[in-house]
Amino acid sequence: MTTGTARRAGAPIPTDDPWLWRLRHEPDEPAATVLFLPHAGGTAANYTTWAGHFPAGFRLLAAQYPGRGPRYTEPHATDLHEWVGPLQRAVDGITGPLALFGHSLGALAGFELAWRLQQRDRDVTVLVASAAPPPHLPNPLLQDGELSDADLTALLKTHGGLSPALLAEPEILALAVDGLRADLTIERNYDFGPEPRRLRCPLVVLGGDRDVLVPPELSRSWADRSVAPPDVHVLPGGHFYLLEQPETVAALVRNRLPAGAQKGDG
Repeated sequence: MTTGTARRAGAPIPTDDPWLWRLRHEPDEPAATVLFLPHAGGTAANYTTWAGHFPAGFRLLAAQYPGRGPRYTEPHATDLHEWVGPLQRAVDGITGPLALFGHSLGALAGFELAWRLQQRDRDVTVLVASAAPPPHLPNPLLQDGELSDADLTALLKTHGGLSPALLAEPEILALAVDGLRADLTIERNYDFGPEPRRLRCPLVVLGGDRDVLVPPELSRSWADRSVAPPDVHVLPGGHFYLLEQPETVAALVRNRLPAGAQKGDG
C-alpha cells in the first residue's frame, strides 16, 4: 500500500479535513452536497464511481473513517460516536442543502449524524438509509457471538462488495477482514438509548429483495425513527444491490434535492 501523494485516476480527492474526501472536483457554487457514509469495512474509494451518476451542480463527498484507506495507520474506532462527532464538526462548515447517504453501518452513522445536526437546529435535506436495520433494533448478523476470520472472509466474499480480484490479494483481504471486524464491533457496541428519537428530515429507506443480512421487512421499521412516513423502496438484489443499479439509487437521491442542483451533466 502506497503512502505517497500521487492520486490514482478516479480516486477520492483529499480535503482539508481527513474525514471528508471529494469524489470529484467541486463546482464553484454547489447547489447541494451529498455525503456518502460507507458500510462496515468500507472506504471513501467505494463511492468514486458514483460521481458519474450526479449532475455537475452537486458537491459529492465521502466519509473516510480511520483505520483504512489513506488513514490505515490510525487506530480503528470502537464506538460510533468516535465517527459521528468529527463528521458533525466537518459538515458544520457546509452551507446549503445536505443529503446523507449511508449504506449498512453507514446508515446508522447517518441517523446519528442527522440527529446531532437536528439538535443544532439544522435539518439535513434527506437521509437515505440503505440496507440497514433501524437503529433501535439489533442487527441480526451480530446475534450469534464473535465472528472468526473465516466467517468474516466468507462475509466479504459473499456480501462484502469487493471484487474477486481484490479479495485474491492476501494483503488487501487481511486489511478488509481487520476493518470489517472493527466496524462490526462498533455496531455491536452501539446503544440507541431509551429516548424515542425521531428525525424531522425526509427519510428514504432502500434495501435489496434478496438481502439475507438485512431482510426487507426490517425496512418498514424505520418508520419509528421519523416524524413522517419514510419512502421505502425494495430493489432487486442482495446486500449490495446498489452496485447493480447505481443510476436508480442515485436518482432517488437526486430527486429529493433542489431543482437547481439538477443542472449540468454528471
